[in-house]
Amino acid sequence: MIAASTNTIVMWDLGSFAKVGEYKGANEFKCIELVQGGDMLFAGTKGTSTTGALLIFDLRKSAMQPIDEKEKNGDIFSITSTPDFVFTGNRNHSVNPFSLKQWTTMPPLQAPHFDAVSSLTVLKSDVLVSGGKDKNLRVYNTLLNNVIY
Repeated sequence: MIAASTNTIVMWDLGSFAKVGEYKGANEFKCIELVQGGDMLFAGTKGTSTTGALLIFDLRKSAMQPIDEKEKNGDIFSITSTPDFVFTGNRNHSVNPFSLKQWTTMPPLQAPHFDAVSSLTVLKSDVLVSGGKDKNLRVYNTLLNNVIY
């Protein structure tokens, strides 16, 4: 089991109820998402000019340290995933796909919100719903990179 609270991510072995990993970051974690069968953890936080807002952990490694950082100077409020992508909802009103196959951030989905994106969910592998602080929902076709609603 993995949980995030303030600037700490903690991992427990539920068989023994022992803490098996801990990571303390510089900023508060706002969201986490397990991907690739639970082998990878993506954590959203506030990025700076030197640290990324999207921290990526390989949970198969013994040390709980990020293996990569993305989205410098960003601020991530929500994360969800499909088998091929991790999507982040950001303070800059955008939903950004991160390709797990190409290991890179793709262009933001169009059309953006008018305020920060606070929630994301995947309905089908190609339909993503985002909710924003602008009190709007957007329904995206992730294959075509466009808004359905």
